[in-house]
Amino acid sequence: MKKRWFVILIVCGLWQSLALAEPMTAILLGEVVHAIFSSDDKKDESKTAFREEVAGVDSSPKKHSGYQFHLTWQLPDDGAYSGVLEMRGKTGVFRVTTPKGDNIEQDMSAQPNEDKVVVTGSNPRYFENQLPASYPPDIFWLAKESGEWTITDACDEKGSCAKVTVLNANPL
Repeated sequence: MKKRWFVILIVCGLWQSLALAEPMTAILLGEVVHAIFSSDDKKDESKTAFREEVAGVDSSPKKHSGYQFHLTWQLPDDGAYSGVLEMRGKTGVFRVTTPKGDNIEQDMSAQPNEDKVVVTGSNPRYFENQLPASYPPDIFWLAKESGEWTITDACDEKGSCAKVTVLNANPL
């Protein structure tokens, strides 16, 4: 009898976390878009300061706010990609794991584009040693769907695109 209640509690907890995940993602994406449209270049951090903060070194007296998104997508002839996009204002970092298991890091910058936002990658490098990688930088499109902001597509410079699934979203 106790096992049965335990299973019911676990199922309810999983359902509740899944039910709350989608609205939280939409809220956080809306905040990211607001920050992109309203931030000025003086608020953007350099990638060095960002890397220091990710590594646990706080080189400045103030705390920065940002957002983290766990993403996944699949290209039909290539396989599944997954990664973590961290944005602070108009800049950020994206760490992606390729279908071959490579861990690539790239700098990201966001620009408003009419009623959408494009987040473009640059400087792809292997995460482990920071050496340049022959990986086409990622491009994410954020758009409003049914009144809420979402990441609609992941593309690369070669023109390959796929629908993105946001698995998780968190403020930093």
